[in-house]
Amino acid sequence: MTGATANHYASCTTAAGTAAKTANITSGTPTLATGLRVIVNFANKNTAANATFNLSSKGAKYVFYDGAKLTT
Repeated sequence: MTGATANHYASCTTAAGTAAKTANITSGTPTLATGLRVIVNFANKNTAANATFNLSSKGAKYVFYDGAKLTT
């Protein structure tokens, strides 16, 4: 299963004030690669500065929105 061949789904229930957001893919564990598409349901808003997102324990990455790093 690679990024360009399938959509993946995850749910993030990390608290709004926690910067280190996490979620797991609901079926299989894809390789992180250009073209990977993951639809994430964030159950809580974000109020933390410099939020990161760690998908299926693949390593935390900063969260971007519209090309800019998410601050809060």
